[in-house]
Amino acid sequence: MSDAVDSLLKVQDVAAILNVSTRTVERMVVRKVLRCVAIGHSTKRYRRADVERAMAVLAGDVQPGAWL
Repeated sequence: MSDAVDSLLKVQDVAAILNVSTRTVERMVVRKVLRCVAIGHSTKRYRRADVERAMAVLAGDVQPGAWL
């Protein structure tokens, strides 16, 4: 695997960082609070920068869907 793919986070990692369930992480993607990267047909990964932005959304500092 390349370094770019290795640096992506799994749903379990994101859930642990945000202190939520994996189902909540999936809901955040549907609600456009969190972006994901599709790796294959059903595999998703998450960039650390997108997870940090989601934390800002949860804190009320950024509007959902307001991607730079």
